[in-house]
Amino acid sequence: TGADAVHWSRLYDPGARDRDERVQKALEDDGIAVGVHPGHLLFEPWTVENGLLTPTLKIKRHELEAHYGERIRAEICADCWKEWLQHQTLLINHYGLNVQDSNARTFLITNLKSFLFAEGPAGASIDTSKEGDVSW
Repeated sequence: TGADAVHWSRLYDPGARDRDERVQKALEDDGIAVGVHPGHLLFEPWTVENGLLTPTLKIKRHELEAHYGERIRAEICADCWKEWLQHQTLLINHYGLNVQDSNARTFLITNLKSFLFAEGPAGASIDTSKEGDVSW
């Protein structure tokens, strides 16, 4: 087509991420500039003002679940959600997480955002040398 650049919005399910990486590499190998943009251009931080944290900076669990629940229902397919639930179980078991601990919940939310939305740092790996041993 003679295009010198291609731009698209990132899709967040694992299959789409793999495909997009292959397409991006092929285009770049052909000398075509690639711009991959997040589906959500605005990131809403967790703050007291938006109701996701208490005044003592603790997570408001129900509000956070509602906040991400809406986004998950809108953007994530049922099969992708099932994959996340399996991965979450692996993380909980592998790292011996106590889901009542706020640090463990933050760890899981960080991994959820990486796994489903490709946001933030790369998700935790399952390293069998650290089985059942995590320190915060």
